[in-house]
Amino acid sequence: MTSQRLLFLIEPDPVLVEIITGRFSHYGFAVASYQEGLAAWRKSYELVPNVVLSELRLPDVSGVELIRLLRSAPRLANTQIVIFTNYPSRADCEDCLSAGASKFFSKNEVSLQRLPELVSGNR
Repeated sequence: MTSQRLLFLIEPDPVLVEIITGRFSHYGFAVASYQEGLAAWRKSYELVPNVVLSELRLPDVSGVELIRLLRSAPRLANTQIVIFTNYPSRADCEDCLSAGASKFFSKNEVSLQRLPELVSGNR
């Protein structure tokens, strides 16, 4: 029996949380959602997500700092970190990828319908 993949969704917008949760649930993910990055970071001591999908600009910590925190934990070495943001500057993208993000997407350029495929690598 295979276990369900776990997605940590870090997104301050409750409407997007509902939509994204529905899409990833349809793809077979269990979704744990957080409005703040540090809450997800603390929860990662109990649960190890397969994927972290996060907004870049969070109320409590920058997305780049969150990536660094996640990447500093050996237990999360195999966790895919994906940034999905309204603020897709080239500099932010480079900073996130340099800090250890697996992928970086603009909310304006990626369909929410296709997001689970893109995150899972099934283009």
